[in-house]
Amino acid sequence: MLIFKGRPDGFIARRELPALPQRNELVMVCQEAAWQDDNNMANWIDLCLVPYLQEYGQGAAAILYLDAFTAHFSASTKAKLQTQGVQLRVIPPGCTGLVQPIDVRVGKPFEDRVRQKWVQWMMEQDAEAPVMTNASRADCAAWVAESWRNLPQNILKNSWRKSGFSWFPDDIDDADADDAEVADAEAAE
Repeated sequence: MLIFKGRPDGFIARRELPALPQRNELVMVCQEAAWQDDNNMANWIDLCLVPYLQEYGQGAAAILYLDAFTAHFSASTKAKLQTQGVQLRVIPPGCTGLVQPIDVRVGKPFEDRVRQKWVQWMMEQDAEAPVMTNASRADCAAWVAESWRNLPQNILKNSWRKSGFSWFPDDIDDADADDAEVADAEAAE
């Protein structure tokens, strides 16, 4: 979910975001401070989690581990998850890396790809311009969508494998390929 600054019922949310080419790839919403809140948590459950569970989670127990951020444990979030049959668990402070491998092992390569696109965009700007312009929401959405599409699938699978929470088969030959990619990304910085 990509959260932009703006009113949830304002022009950006109602007119601009639905017109972006990435509208079918990304869930894009607005919030006054571009922050996750109770409303956007409900959107995430309805627009991201529920479709995922319907497609991939048939017959499997769903347990969602979240940090102690207030929007994650509001009464409405708990009720919405309970309605979907999802068990909600709090991650103790300092333990995110143990139960949210996507945050730990996928976040950096993904963010590096987005940052690379931003740097390329910055380098293309007119250095002589009196005022530097901001990247558009369309640019940001394009960077996020393309970066996610180009993230190797083995990084996603291996992050789960290494956590011990994996449901993927062990038939992938390049089980440690993501380690090399993460190391390459870190070396490039």
